[in-house]
Amino acid sequence: MAIQYIDKKKARLIVSIGSRERKQRYTKTITYSGKRDAERQYQEFKRQVLNEGKPESITVEGLLNWYIDSMEAMGARDTTIYGYRSTAKRIILACGKVKASELTSYRLEKEIVLKRKYSPKTIKNTISLLSSAYKKAISVGMLNSNPCEKVQQPKQKKPEITILSPQEIHSFVEALDNESKDFRVACELALFCGLRRSEVLGITEASISDVSNVIMITQGRHRIGKAESVTETKTEKSRRAVAIPPTIMAHIRELIKEHHSYKYGCSDFLIQDEFGEPMKPNYLTQHIAHFEKNNNLPRVSFHSLRHSHASMLNASGVDIARISAQLGHSTIGTTMNIYTHVFGSPLQSTQDIAKQMESHFEEMGHKWDTQSKTKTAETQ
Repeated sequence: MAIQYIDKKKARLIVSIGSRERKQRYTKTITYSGKRDAERQYQEFKRQVLNEGKPESITVEGLLNWYIDSMEAMGARDTTIYGYRSTAKRIILACGKVKASELTSYRLEKEIVLKRKYSPKTIKNTISLLSSAYKKAISVGMLNSNPCEKVQQPKQKKPEITILSPQEIHSFVEALDNESKDFRVACELALFCGLRRSEVLGITEASISDVSNVIMITQGRHRIGKAESVTETKTEKSRRAVAIPPTIMAHIRELIKEHHSYKYGCSDFLIQDEFGEPMKPNYLTQHIAHFEKNNNLPRVSFHSLRHSHASMLNASGVDIARISAQLGHSTIGTTMNIYTHVFGSPLQSTQDIAKQMESHFEEMGHKWDTQSKTKTAETQ
């Protein structure tokens, strides 16, 4: 951490220079009037330390550690910091002991790009992290140039998006009847509401409105290394109200009732394991593969259910603005970029989207008797 807040008036400033083995740590306790004042004093202290501590001797590893610590102190998400540290390991392995001021574009291309050990996407993320560290170092006068700017990177292939066909969706939903209620609802929320895995697992009973059939998406639950973390939604647009088709809401009520019948208690989270604990993120990823194999279904990831939702909306004539809002994308451009192969001022509310999803159940020729909790074939 670059700034550790002790109380409302005092903070400890920390600047680290050097490699992990020979890192020098400088600290200073200050009084501050606000977080902006603390950040200003931190920047001044950092410049002072770097000028006195011969910043030209800092290694690439030291530069990365300093940058990531700084981003963590400025409030970056836990998942972001974990990703940064994982990515930094590749750079440190390749050239961590090299002085940051002496690292060349040639060395980066040789050690990161040309060894063909990493995918184009991994290379892009790796170079991007290091470039960001150099840019910050240049902005505070630590370094003079950024070797990442001249690195030539391989072109990225647009990832293929797998979606289920209408018949496959029919078979998928049919097979869910033999699964646990938690797994069934989790899949339905992704397939018929377009929620991300982290969003599905972050839903609590308190975020569900049984009156208006709406779920407030405000947080996500992730796996970070060996631990799990609950964080706010990915972006401001991801924080949204999503209307739930009545059929799925009936399933949610059944699920909550089952949870409350557990003798050993249950979690506040909607999706749980058989012991009443929050379902682990990896379980959904792993179990859906077994589920599809056991039911002779096409192999798709849990996230593909979200893609299939977007495809259904498009096929139903929902405009791109409403699809983007439903999925919680930060911009319409993000939606278009992801679903270029699917679609070549929001007009209605998310309640209308829920009605579109309910119609898919009807088109499959089934109805749910919510009182008897059994699904029966609809007579034609």
